[in-house]
Formats: sequence, C-alpha cells, structure tokens
Amino acid sequence: MRRLLFCLSILLIPGCDTPLTPTGLPPANIVVDPLNPTAPPKPDVSTWSPYLGIHATGGAYRAYEETARMLIKAGKLKGVRVGIVKAEGFNNHIIALLNSLGLELLGIVDNLYLFDPDIERRMDEIIAAYPYIKVLQIGNETTSILPKSGPTMTIEQYMPVLRRIYNHVTKNYPGITLVTQCPLGHGYSGSREIERMGELGLNEMSPQKLIIAINVYSPSAMSGYTGAVTHPVIRRFRIWVTETGSIYPDRHISYVQQYYPLFRNGFRAERIYWYVHWAGDDGGDTGASLIRLINGPNELPGWYSPLFKALAGME
Repeated sequence: MRRLLFCLSILLIPGCDTPLTPTGLPPANIVVDPLNPTAPPKPDVSTWSPYLGIHATGGAYRAYEETARMLIKAGKLKGVRVGIVKAEGFNNHIIALLNSLGLELLGIVDNLYLFDPDIERRMDEIIAAYPYIKVLQIGNETTSILPKSGPTMTIEQYMPVLRRIYNHVTKNYPGITLVTQCPLGHGYSGSREIERMGELGLNEMSPQKLIIAINVYSPSAMSGYTGAVTHPVIRRFRIWVTETGSIYPDRHISYVQQYYPLFRNGFRAERIYWYVHWAGDDGGDTGASLIRLINGPNELPGWYSPLFKALAGME
C-alpha cells in the first residue's frame, strides 16, 4: 500500500522530466502555537531532514558561520555534505569551520581523484588531511558531469575503482563509512546505474560499511528509484538522498512537506540533504539556495529563503 501511494503521487505530477514541484498541500501544513493561539500560524517544517549540501567556498566563511549556528541552535542542522576538490588541495578552512561547529561531515571525493592510478595513496592523503571526516562519498554523478573534453567514466569503470577504495579503507580505516557515487537526479539513468552496481559487485560489500546515494530532482527519477531500491542486492543497503530541492524559493517549504515523506517511505531514505545552502549567487542553483549574499562574498547574508526562516525560527 505504501508503495502504491508513492507511485500514485508521482502520476499526479505533470511532465516526466520537469523539476519536482509541489502538487498542492492541505492547510494542515501550518502549526499553531498552543501557548499563543492568537499568533500567526507558522509553516510546519517537521518533515525536514537536518542535512545540507554546502559549497566550501572561502568567500562565504562569515555567512556560513552565522547561518549554520542559527540552524544548529534551532535543532535543524546535524550534518553537511562538502566537496574535497582535487584542484583546491587540502585543509579547506570552510570544512574546518563546519567541523568546529560539531557537524557531521560527508566528504565528497572529487571525481578527478578516481582516475588516479594510485587511488589508495590518494585516499590516505585525504583521510590524513581531514581525520575528522568519518563518512566519504566516492564521487558525485561520475558518469554525467565530467567535462566532455576531459576523462569520462562509465558505471562499469567506476565499480572497480570503488572496490579498490572499499578494500583499502575497510582494511586500514575501520572507523570510516563509504557512500557510493550518486547517479544523475533526472530521468531513469540513475536508477539503471543503481541496479547495474548491484550486478557489478555490491553484493560482496558490507551494508555496515557502504551506503547507497541517490540524487532526486524529477518525477521520472523518483519513479525509477522506487523500483531500483527493491533490487535484491540494493535492498540490503541503507539509502541516502544526497541531493534534492526546489529552485523556486516560494516552494521550498511545500517541497519539504510533500516530498521528504515520499523519499522516506518510497525508497526508505535515512537522510535527505537539501541542495544547496548557498550556490554562490552565480546562477544555476541559486534558486535552491537558503541564503544569498546580496553584497557579494565575505558579507553576511542579505536574504533568507522562507524555508531558512521557518527552520531557524525567524518568523
């Protein structure tokens, strides 16, 4: 029954590859303060998952310091997903800041590291540079976002690299958990990749040491993943949604209200990471940002999305 309701919810969304948009929510998705019933009702954000993607951009240091503290104080932020970018080297001070705030870090091992012939040594260097990161994601949309002029990687090529990393890390760093690369969040290619990984050796890895990651941005991706997580191998593993969100700020709250429960019930997602806290105000993902630095980098936020305000208790 739960899966049937999930699938029906997808059928109600027009367009197979349009971005996920809320389909209309009942008035019950607001909260009245029982201690002050005459106060204006507040948006219900109880379905929120306390995890965010954060771009480890140096110019946002002051903004991240302030806004992360606000969400932590409100009990709405426990962990963040950050990139360990090969071109930047190690010891990123934004990553260090987030660790100092007591947040659990999910570190993304840059796709370009995966082509290194001595990937075991690169993993040693990453772990030595960030000893406090205990969860590492091995790549991000590895088969779809690498530059056309650069190296490419199929899921068949990815799996042997994942296996080498898995063998090395589980042997030498038993306190670290790995997360798979997350397939593309649009269309059905992601769910096909998940099932293919199940055929290419995931059954030889431990569900206690490895988590399956997915990105979800469209109804077709939701539909495909609903079937993929029932694959005989995949269903043994935990599932994290490592990217999702809406590019329309006025729909952020209703997106969380409507889709987060579907992600949990439809493909048993333990965690859901909103993408992204701040996109750099350079276009692209800006609409999904929870904050904006309207006066440029190195400034405190000049704008907060309705979702951020609701999470931080600003209204």
